[in-house]
Amino acid sequence: SGTHLGSNNWVVNSQMSASGKPIIANDPHLAYRAPGIWYAAVIKSPNWNAAGVTLPGVPGIVIGKNDNISWTLTSIMTDETDFYFETLDSSRTKYLLDGSWKDLIIVEDTIETRDGIREPIEIKYTHRGPIISNIHPYNFIFNKDESTYPPISMRWLGNEFSDEMDAFLKINKAKNWNEFKLAVEKFNIPGQNFVYADGEGNIGYAFGGALPIRPNNATTFVFEGSTSKSDWRGFVPRSDLPYLFNPTQNFIATANNKVIKDFKYHITNLWEPSSRIERITELLQSKSKHSAEDYIKYQEDILSPYAKSIVQYILFAFQDAEVKDENLTHSIKLLNEWNYEMDKYQQAPTIFLTFFDKLMKNIYLDEMGEDLFNQYVFLANVPYRNIPELLKNPFSDWYNDVKKNERKTRDDVIRQSFSDALDELEKTISKDVKDWQWGSLHTVTFKHAFSGASGLLDDVINIGPYEISGDGTTIFNTEYAFSESIEKYPLFQHEPFDCELGPSMRFIYDFAKPDEFYLILTTGQSGNIFSDHYKDQTELFLSGKYMKIKTDDLAIKNSENKLLKILPLDR
Repeated sequence: SGTHLGSNNWVVNSQMSASGKPIIANDPHLAYRAPGIWYAAVIKSPNWNAAGVTLPGVPGIVIGKNDNISWTLTSIMTDETDFYFETLDSSRTKYLLDGSWKDLIIVEDTIETRDGIREPIEIKYTHRGPIISNIHPYNFIFNKDESTYPPISMRWLGNEFSDEMDAFLKINKAKNWNEFKLAVEKFNIPGQNFVYADGEGNIGYAFGGALPIRPNNATTFVFEGSTSKSDWRGFVPRSDLPYLFNPTQNFIATANNKVIKDFKYHITNLWEPSSRIERITELLQSKSKHSAEDYIKYQEDILSPYAKSIVQYILFAFQDAEVKDENLTHSIKLLNEWNYEMDKYQQAPTIFLTFFDKLMKNIYLDEMGEDLFNQYVFLANVPYRNIPELLKNPFSDWYNDVKKNERKTRDDVIRQSFSDALDELEKTISKDVKDWQWGSLHTVTFKHAFSGASGLLDDVINIGPYEISGDGTTIFNTEYAFSESIEKYPLFQHEPFDCELGPSMRFIYDFAKPDEFYLILTTGQSGNIFSDHYKDQTELFLSGKYMKIKTDDLAIKNSENKLLKILPLDR
């Protein structure tokens, strides 16, 4: 979709909690789909009591609580993969490394299709990993020029031995911080920010994931594979990875942001922009005590610090400009009075985000061309982080129009982008600004894997569309793709501003009420499209409502819900 994994999690300790016990929250941001990703579960056994959400097929709770602790996750955005341009000999059986030819490992395999057809495949490996050129995005995503590349090999952390299942089993059964921290040390991939709390009032953070030792930090691009200079040098010792226990600020929060400064090992170049963590921190510092009810409001928050910072440049660019166009005057006024909330009923978000789309194109597109531009903005956090840095310089060469050979300033490009945005809105929506509500453009549809095969089928298996607030810089993250739609591949098809990623569930737990927690899924508990529970939570989720899940035996046994018992077969 051109988006990425994200998430928010935070915890306050007893001193900042209205209940006198830690309160912890999580909303993992993943690509939207139907059925939803998560499955609510309560595990009861003589030596294992845990509750929260799991993934179908995983024998345990991924995010949740047990009788003693609670844990939540966000992506660290760890750089877990490196790619290398390889040089092969004419026989395609050897590769060049440090001046000598090495034998490729060649594996012959067969893929059997449902029609009984046996498709032979050949997989070639260097010492780093498989050659994956035929599936690397360079060769099929945004490659209108049909550029060709040398063979590309991949070193991936997921090909190393790890035991995430055992890590989660031990986390599920951990009784305290030390047991939890030891369990997290067994977790390798994908790298996760584990935020922790326990019934004794402690809170903590653990870096969950293996980290390769690299000779340099420039890992965003493909390396030259004919030399071993860029090969991994082992893995960072677990004792060197960051953790935090009972910090003096009395809270911990992560939002895929850079959680540690000046770390001596490379973690990633793909941190999320700071907008979400800034807003979470602002809310947690806004009052001395917080409740679970406050957390519900925070998870629904749609104010964008990012938009607030960018709008100042727009207002500055127009402060001395002569404006005669009525819609331009009205739009500037709306931005000047805006509360920076990405509210689906407001016009200001539509104006700002359409402007931002035009700004990216007016800055980058003439220098990069279509293919490189779409590759560059495909991962949205890259332009999100680069634009504010560029705007600090009023005279960057990136503002120049290289096709017309014209020098331009920051304010020139801002005014042009704003004008382009209004032209677009007048053309696609209406000449009347009052019709430009954000929700008219920004909608979400939870699409089934078979979506697109038939319009009639789509009406049954898809859930939506619904108008939705937020964007990629708000706590309520409702990100959309910056890159253009690729009609050839259903996975990458989208309309402008279609929401493709967001909170895949919401979880809140107050240790003062150990037998219950708040939870909401995006669709429903069932994957059966004919079930009453296929989409019965969607409207609750979109309206900011939650279920209260009871976990004590009495509440479960006395529940009016249906109970399915799975018993062993008598032999």
